[in-house]
Amino acid sequence: VYKRQILARANLMPDVAEKAKKAETGRVIAVVAPKGGSGKTALSVNLAVALAQRHPAKASLLDLDLLFGDVTNSLLLNPEHSIADAIDAPMLDSTLLKVLLTRRERDLFVLTAPDSPALGEMVTDDLVNSAIDGLSSQFDYVVVDTAAGLTEVTLAAVDKADDIIFICDMSVSAVRGLHKVISALHTLEMLREKKRHFVLNRADSKVGINISDVESAVGMSVDVRVPSSRLVPRSMNEGTPLIESSPKSPVARAFLEVASIFSPLDGSDTVKARRWRS
Repeated sequence: VYKRQILARANLMPDVAEKAKKAETGRVIAVVAPKGGSGKTALSVNLAVALAQRHPAKASLLDLDLLFGDVTNSLLLNPEHSIADAIDAPMLDSTLLKVLLTRRERDLFVLTAPDSPALGEMVTDDLVNSAIDGLSSQFDYVVVDTAAGLTEVTLAAVDKADDIIFICDMSVSAVRGLHKVISALHTLEMLREKKRHFVLNRADSKVGINISDVESAVGMSVDVRVPSSRLVPRSMNEGTPLIESSPKSPVARAFLEVASIFSPLDGSDTVKARRWRS
């Protein structure tokens, strides 16, 4: 069965040998949030799709929320395999990785989380490391949607990441939680040589604290402010990323501003987003 699948998908991914000749690896971007409901998956999905639009077939998305991952539903995918199918494999090589990936339309490749939380519990740190190494050896961009908080798997992803996007909303509990997450990573010395970015979700919320309070509590300046919008949960329920369903909306422009951190175009996305925000 695997042999037939391998042959069927042989041309889906970029040429591994050609990538190896370049002696380079892709940029690994881990999206980290202190708690569920922070907008982590919405950001991860829209960021990955935006990078895939700009770099067709060179971007990938890894769902490491292994117990309750929602990337599959957010992109209306029907995967035949997930990362859990490599649990008993001797090693996760490029051939097996081709089988496990799900292709969304023409541009984005996704390694999904298992449907069963029980299988998710069986995914080891070593398997996560192998998956990230495999993806970064074959794609220019690897966006990792981590589980909320600091699980062992999330720590493994942070350790492998080149960039970390921290995201929280304007609630006091989320801000305090993010402060604890960043402090813990500093204590573990896991933020050295990492590029860090701070995305503030629902940044226009009137909840008794302002953005300067958030920045002071977290210890980082906000890079991108994402406004509140009912379009976000609707797009997640419909399985269509917001940058596709409502590309001119303020939220979509904010997501594109995040993408421009990693893949600048002519600067127009960032300028438009900042102009609207002002």
